Amino acid sequence: MTMTEPQETYDDGEQAGDLNRAIGKQVKVLRERAGLTQKELGDRLGYSEDLVSSLERGRRTPQREFLEAADELLDAGGC
Repeated sequence: MTMTEPQETYDDGEQAGDLNRAIGKQVKVLRERAGLTQKELGDRLGYSEDLVSSLERGRRTPQREFLEAADELLDAGGC
């Protein structure tokens, strides 16, 4: 009888959370590089400061419209 180490598994919720946190960190880096506060970014994109904060912390899933607008404003070079 051989013993194997348990494999690390992630459910969809964990993977989505990891992705949301990674995207949020990138938004924060780009926002800070642009010299903007969360409120300033939100105002320029038409979103609330609270939403920007939640996205940066990975608590909310960013919508495509937000990402496209942020990409353009922050000169991220994506999409």
